Amino acid sequence: MRLANHTTNSPGTEATSAIGLLLLVLAVGSASAQPQIPPPDPMTAQRFESRKGYLANIPAEAVLDSAASGWNPTERFERRVYRIAGAGEFRFTVTVAPPSIPDSAKNNGGYTYVESDSATKGGTAFVRTYYLSQRSVRIEVIPYGMKMKPYLDARSAIFNSFRWQPGADSPRPDIDPSFYVPRQFQERERGEE
Repeated sequence: MRLANHTTNSPGTEATSAIGLLLLVLAVGSASAQPQIPPPDPMTAQRFESRKGYLANIPAEAVLDSAASGWNPTERFERRVYRIAGAGEFRFTVTVAPPSIPDSAKNNGGYTYVESDSATKGGTAFVRTYYLSQRSVRIEVIPYGMKMKPYLDARSAIFNSFRWQPGADSPRPDIDPSFYVPRQFQERERGEE
């Protein structure tokens, strides 16, 4: 006599299995419905802040050349040079003094700037200079050769990552946004209203 191999599930086991399957389907569907955060743009993945009143993003592989960077207290400018080996450099120069803003400057509602370019032995260097009443920042993207092409193509994203820090429109060289006191409060503290 042959016995049938037959198993029966109790109603509780079937319900538990069905609920588990439903939760799995919902979890998978929910995960795929969530907006995916795009990976960071490698051309603007590294952010730096200068105590001289601005911040900007540069490519992840750019390295600060500390020998070519520093503050000149006599002429009141700071230069920061970031290099990408074999490709080129990003040079930021902030000058703390009332600038002469050219008539050709553009204003996009928040920033006043001038764009220019110049020939170098490695190719065309692209420059954007931002202005406030008490300082300016010149950003130069300088190629050493053809390996710089992807960075030159992404220069707009790098230029557009530039931001002034609170308090940058001050004659003080160092700006510490965490201790910045708006001008109207400074005047009240001195009794000027």
